[in-house]
Amino acid sequence: MVGGYFASAGETEIRGLPKFLEKISSKVLWKRCFPAREKPGPKPCRSISPRREERGATGSFLARKIKERLRKMQNSLQEYCLFIVIDDADCQSPKEKDQEFEQIFNQYSIQWIGFWALPEIESWFLGDLENSFRKFSPFKEKFVLFIRDLRSQYAFSTPEDFNNILKNDGKCFQKLSEIISDIFRKYGILYKKGENSANFLRNIDPDNVAKRCPFFRNRLLQLREGIRC
Repeated sequence: MVGGYFASAGETEIRGLPKFLEKISSKVLWKRCFPAREKPGPKPCRSISPRREERGATGSFLARKIKERLRKMQNSLQEYCLFIVIDDADCQSPKEKDQEFEQIFNQYSIQWIGFWALPEIESWFLGDLENSFRKFSPFKEKFVLFIRDLRSQYAFSTPEDFNNILKNDGKCFQKLSEIISDIFRKYGILYKKGENSANFLRNIDPDNVAKRCPFFRNRLLQLREGIRC
């Protein structure tokens, strides 16, 4: 069974998603469909380092890139059970994100699921603290102080609440990753987007994240239902 995925061409996604998706289902052969080698043949989703102009692709730019890739993959689309798109919501509503991408996939009548991180992928790390900030040095040494400061500054029930807390005029006025970085910097610790986040993404458990992130849980259930095809 083959599943295709499209995501930002950032270091976090390139290095962290393969292991994360394997935890969702080890029975699926996950093929990265963006970014991908511009090479014809039966393996359109071979893993490579992204081109400079593709790094950090997200939102409407990612949507355009997906449209281009699907057009080039038309002859091999039947190989895939389904496709997923992983992207930060950046304080857009899930419905808005779905609408942004659904017309692209509907054009080819293929099954797809939008896996939106509300508002950023860091919400997934907060959803499984035991396998992210609480597990790795130097973050674990200041973990208690970090959580205390985060909760003293923001009232939230789930990590995904930040998608609304940080929303202003349809977008985030501040990034969750920056908030996390600022708190740790107070204690002399540098949170490196790309390096640390890729490591966290490889290590978190999707089922743990689902317990604390309701939207993630809903899409995880949809995805596991879909890969039974």
